[in-house]
Amino acid sequence: PLFKAVPHQGNPVITEEDIKHIFSSLQVIYNYNVFLLQDLKERIKNWQNQNTKLGDIFLTMSHFLKTYQDYVKNYSNAIQTLSKCRKNKDFEKLYEELNNDARCGGLNLSSFLIQPIQRVPRYLLLLQELLKFTPQEHIDFNDLTQAHKRIKEVADVLNEAERTASNLNKLFSIQSLLNMEQSLLEPHRRYIRECAAEVTTREVTTPTERFLLLFNDQILVLRFKLKKEKAPKTLENMKTLVLEEAIKFVDTLVQANGTTLIINHPPTNVEMLRITLPDSQEREEWLEDIKASIILSVERRRTASVILKRKELSRKTLQ
Repeated sequence: PLFKAVPHQGNPVITEEDIKHIFSSLQVIYNYNVFLLQDLKERIKNWQNQNTKLGDIFLTMSHFLKTYQDYVKNYSNAIQTLSKCRKNKDFEKLYEELNNDARCGGLNLSSFLIQPIQRVPRYLLLLQELLKFTPQEHIDFNDLTQAHKRIKEVADVLNEAERTASNLNKLFSIQSLLNMEQSLLEPHRRYIRECAAEVTTREVTTPTERFLLLFNDQILVLRFKLKKEKAPKTLENMKTLVLEEAIKFVDTLVQANGTTLIINHPPTNVEMLRITLPDSQEREEWLEDIKASIILSVERRRTASVILKRKELSRKTLQ
């Protein structure tokens, strides 16, 4: 459907170049899996307990796993490109139509894009199960062992990439709900946690139900905003607290109806944010996560500053 949206003239809803950036080597991965499925079906159709092998099929497939690595390397670019395209109203309309297609099973495009990254660990789990029930003297044991070893090597490389991809997918999902121009899709940004809580700020002193998002570099205080009738809700950003600039915890107050977290501005000691969380455990988790995020955020800034100074010194030396 997206290729059909690319006209030969005029202003396209999406360009062929953008489609390539979004889907990368997905067609190649799909073709490999079609062949894999065909081979497995044929073996299972003619199954003989002592003489049938599956390991050689996975062993052959393992030689093509570099395609998954290429796909993972492009994933960030894919999500960024999709986010850019969604700023086009015509594309956004098409995007929503495709998401509502019954064949998608309620999943959106970004949910499908992450699935190839999750595929290799599933192959690994499958081979582990096959090995568990395959005697060492079986004709298939050696091939299953070799296939498991090769796929594990690739899976180990992809594990960190999968965590990064999952984080990007979460950020993209949040961005889709946010009614704000600023993009959340920054290379360094990591989603940490979220919750609904009663919040007061310097601007709004009456406790108000808000939705909080904690990232490794900032806290967003949001409220649900109803769009037109039958349209989905969006989140409106009411306040952004940048962790590395001037936020620290100076006190916590335990109240009868819950636990309150107070965030003050260090130089002035003026209260910036008061959060009443559902229970003491969640309050402790938020407190620890914010403290850790502040430390890591400051360290990241210091590291970036050191690298910048070294580059500047190297440049001056070369001159």
